[in-house]
Amino acid sequence: RGGRDVVICPGELPNLREFVLTVARVLGLDIDWQVLFTRGTALCMDVEIGDDDELQARLKQLVFGGATTRDAVAAAAKRWVIVPYTLSAPFMRWAQPLLDAGVGVVGDVPEWQARYGDKSILHRHVLTPDEPSVLERLGIGRVRVARGFVVETVAQLVRAYRILESPTVVIKPLVGAAGEGIVFLTAEQELLLYDFGYGPVLIEECLDVEKADDGVVMAPAVHYMQTELLGREPVDQIMA
Repeated sequence: RGGRDVVICPGELPNLREFVLTVARVLGLDIDWQVLFTRGTALCMDVEIGDDDELQARLKQLVFGGATTRDAVAAAAKRWVIVPYTLSAPFMRWAQPLLDAGVGVVGDVPEWQARYGDKSILHRHVLTPDEPSVLERLGIGRVRVARGFVVETVAQLVRAYRILESPTVVIKPLVGAAGEGIVFLTAEQELLLYDFGYGPVLIEECLDVEKADDGVVMAPAVHYMQTELLGREPVDQIMA
């Protein structure tokens, strides 16, 4: 909305940057302050925002302006709402000062996040293989997923790798999207070098992925609003 909203986008993806600026001009946004860019390429931008003191300073200036008193800061904060990709730990690290001041946020409540908010719902932990996963306990019917485990250490990673007996495994951070932090490994020696830079992870067997006629990878997905599924069937998301 012209004169009201601010959007943050990855700054080092030239095609995306050009697209965002074109849309901003069509919508009549003031590019000098309504469109901000990170200094990187990550689509999940929270880590890069958290490492960018200059960008955080600009955000605080936009929100609070010249407010100095407690009442003025609170009044300014209430005019803003953040709409993040997800309420992840990296997001909370940079956004917490704004939220503490009274800025709103759109996202799942902490209790829901704690139980369902990451990929650990998909698999059993390698140390408790007899304990059903959250997905299994939900009792919503059979949802087919790749075989895998939740792991937190290199020793657990190796243990799960030996159980899976898959020539190639996929390591996925529990929190993240758009492929961030995902690696493919083919030998136990490679697992020994994994540093868990993204925290606990899933280790899954590597499966062949579905592709469209032109070779583009397809990703089946379901969409929901609160407790209601949207539509009767999964949708195919083209992963560009």
